[in-house]
Amino acid sequence: GLPTKYITPNTCDESEDYHRILHRRYRNWKESGYLRKNQLWQNSVNHKMIGYIFARSYGVPAPDIYACEPGGISNLPEEFPNSWGNFVIKPLDGFNAIGVILVKDNQDIFTGRSIRGRQDVASLYQAKISKKNAAIAAGTVYAERLLEAADWPGSNQLQREAPADFKFFTFGSKIATCLIVLHRKTPRECMLWVDEIFNRQDQHGCTWYNPKTGKDIRDFAELQRSHHLWKKCGHIPEPPNWPKLVSTARLLGGALGVHYRVDLFDSKGGVLLGEFTPFPALAKVQCVVVRNSSGVLDPCTLGRMWKHEGLDDSSHAVVQRMKQNHPPEMLLRYFQMLERGLFKNDINRTNFEQSHLCKLAMLSKRDFEEARQAESNAPNQQLAAKNETAQQQKTY
Repeated sequence: GLPTKYITPNTCDESEDYHRILHRRYRNWKESGYLRKNQLWQNSVNHKMIGYIFARSYGVPAPDIYACEPGGISNLPEEFPNSWGNFVIKPLDGFNAIGVILVKDNQDIFTGRSIRGRQDVASLYQAKISKKNAAIAAGTVYAERLLEAADWPGSNQLQREAPADFKFFTFGSKIATCLIVLHRKTPRECMLWVDEIFNRQDQHGCTWYNPKTGKDIRDFAELQRSHHLWKKCGHIPEPPNWPKLVSTARLLGGALGVHYRVDLFDSKGGVLLGEFTPFPALAKVQCVVVRNSSGVLDPCTLGRMWKHEGLDDSSHAVVQRMKQNHPPEMLLRYFQMLERGLFKNDINRTNFEQSHLCKLAMLSKRDFEEARQAESNAPNQQLAAKNETAQQQKTY
């Protein structure tokens, strides 16, 4: 039989099949015409800088950003300032932690290599990033403060490890599950899936999907060939700050109003945004498999919630609902930039717009609020100026 440690057969009807609903969204949201037609502004928070701006507009902090360079790693400082302390280098368009360098005491936590300036970053990228992913390293990169994980008795986190990653699968303000990643990129790396009261949901395997073939994976040998397999954590107690993590995920999920994965960090400075992800694991895997009231294993919880919450954004009714879930005014502007292709087609304009986002994301909380207020007031100021001009013309 199949190793139930990894595989549970997907018995879901297509209308409640999380993999297929998510894969359909992926195809739709990759079509700029679809996004423009339906004004799905929610797609824009997938851009990391816009995600930071969006979270801050709802009072949720993001890590301090020390540098943000649309020109790539060649524009990073020749020598990193001592004032940065411990920090993280990230490519803006990265995924699966590709190109992420955690610098503590002038060393990359993952490899132990010395990181003191841009040349060290370039050398590490050349050694660790494949040609297939080279474009990730050539685009915008940024440096942000390395977070110090909050105390979590029983988690066995070490000081030289990346802080735990809390990935909440939200459907509006409702939470279906949280995937927690501990000890990332170490031999002890493990994961667990829990509900909002910290009950485990991953004790009966996972369902797996191959987006390239559109078929479920039920053969363990195929799974080994096509997917990264991870260890499940043993018993882990609830973190002390769990209620705050849950309430923050609810707040941001509710603000988006659609299914999104909201990634958070629990640091000694409080709960901070990691990023927003509209296509978790590119629809390849989910491990929420629980027994229903009849005692039968049910792998359809995520898909059923998506269906029952009416948030399958391929339907006209839901598209209208998403359009009505108004974002901050400034976010609409960035959505329009993205969907006009300004970040992709014209390299000079791309760098200009990316620079604007970088600068806004780097602001302190007070300066950010002032900038947000100024942008929100801009249309009113323009209207007032127009009215004043019209009045003057009447006078004369």
